[in-house]
Amino acid sequence: MRTFGIILIILAVAAAGTYFAFTSGDESDKEKKLSPRKKWTDGPIPEDREVVAIVVPHAGYDFSAPVAGYGYAVLSQLDVDTVFLIGSPHRVSVSGASVYDGAAYETPLGKAEIDQTAGTALREASDRIGFSEAAHKMEHSLEIQVPFIQRALPDAKIVPILYRQTAEGDDSKVADALVKVMTGRKALIVISTDMSHFPGYEDAKKADAATIEVMKKLDPQALRKNEKTQRGAGIKGLDCALCGLDAAVAGFAAAKKLGADKVHVLKYANSGGTAKGDKSRVVGYCAVALTRRKGAGPSGKAVKPKSASASKLVRKAMYAGSWYPGSGKELKDLAAVVDGHITTAAKELGYRKKEAVMDEAAAKELLTLARKTLEQVLGGKPVPSHEPKSDIAKEKLGCFVTLTVKKTHALRGCIGRFTDNATEPLYKIVQKMAVSAATEDSRFPTVTRKELDSLHIEISVLSKNVPIEKPLDLIPGKHGIVISKGWRRGVYLPQVFDHFRKHYPDKSEDELKRLFLSSCASEKAGLARDAWEKDPEVTVYVFTATIIEEKE
Repeated sequence: MRTFGIILIILAVAAAGTYFAFTSGDESDKEKKLSPRKKWTDGPIPEDREVVAIVVPHAGYDFSAPVAGYGYAVLSQLDVDTVFLIGSPHRVSVSGASVYDGAAYETPLGKAEIDQTAGTALREASDRIGFSEAAHKMEHSLEIQVPFIQRALPDAKIVPILYRQTAEGDDSKVADALVKVMTGRKALIVISTDMSHFPGYEDAKKADAATIEVMKKLDPQALRKNEKTQRGAGIKGLDCALCGLDAAVAGFAAAKKLGADKVHVLKYANSGGTAKGDKSRVVGYCAVALTRRKGAGPSGKAVKPKSASASKLVRKAMYAGSWYPGSGKELKDLAAVVDGHITTAAKELGYRKKEAVMDEAAAKELLTLARKTLEQVLGGKPVPSHEPKSDIAKEKLGCFVTLTVKKTHALRGCIGRFTDNATEPLYKIVQKMAVSAATEDSRFPTVTRKELDSLHIEISVLSKNVPIEKPLDLIPGKHGIVISKGWRRGVYLPQVFDHFRKHYPDKSEDELKRLFLSSCASEKAGLARDAWEKDPEVTVYVFTATIIEEKE
């Protein structure tokens, strides 16, 4: 009879602040570069309120991402199927609204699936709503938001919308269409807009404070009046109060009709307070949430479109590597950058993430699934379908699957995927990595179905990779390591350290750490043995693993 044992190894993140791409220094330094939090943060959304919409900024991540994190920290607590993402075009204009007709928006984190049913229904809901591929192709204000949505709401689909008021009644028509299509769906609106453009630092704070007060009134047309007032106030350098004014008006109008009756200010800052900012010419950023009383929204079934979109169009990322991390070393860190901003904001707002637990039942589910998958695939059958039972099996987490010979403990195959690159639930990655370990590890011949019964299965469920400034600060047996330079990468799981202890019993812990790092650099990454400490282009990451294994 096969039983299952669990070894729990828990990560204590020792690199607080290292996710921030926009500056350096300790947490207090970072906080000083933003506006005082007590003045601008209302705190978490009360439990008796439902979020209908949020407003988040869309400047480059060096400037506005910390503020956007507050909006997405709120979203990360919610159960949402569809995000209606609305912005105003900055490059190619539209007349009315343009709802993307395609299969996905692509970012360096992968493809964000379009809710084509909702998008088609929205285009059918008004003669002022169509589709301009050119407008979406060149627009940054929507693309900037998508990585945040991918990390905060990994299972949600999106409906990208660009809106420009060009005819009387456009605001109402677009808002009414949104209400019609959102009713009956687990959906919300994300409004993408920055605030004041190009006044001085102090003038921006005053102008933006006035705009936020107008937002609190939940009067969409008051936002248009505020725009005229601000532009006519003689504020030096001011080009606009809201660059996404039209999107904000339509979004606020729809949210109000969906029951929103309160605005919560989550965060404010401007570019003059960032490391790269110029206080003589700034852009303002806010994150706010529009909420309603629980159960106060309209009721009804989700409207279905008359026709179905079969478009396979994928909107490619245009601004990765310029407006936000998207190439080379930065690409690997994009998920960590986004997660860092969301996590920091969530803590400040008072949210605490509910971690999925790897208990005995979850361990048994995943180990049984791994063996069942191998039995079928090695027997010439397709990968079995599986309905996950445990919460952790549904989480987007990476893992390594290790196969060893029961009698000799010799390695027979080991392949994995990092949590930073996990785009599917853990149970699916377990299935894929189990098959890969048995059939794709180039160090060994393919495992046969007959041989499988003599093999032992171990699964290492991984935390996120965290850069470590001083590699020798790693904790033996707790931290696995990734040594990376360009396309070269070496990996040692946490349990590998025990092999060094066994083979070098006379070595000190510090000597063993050096052997651990040097071996990974040379034997796994193909670099010089001392690259981890002498090569400035090398990055060392640490991670931890929850290890579950079969026991006879």
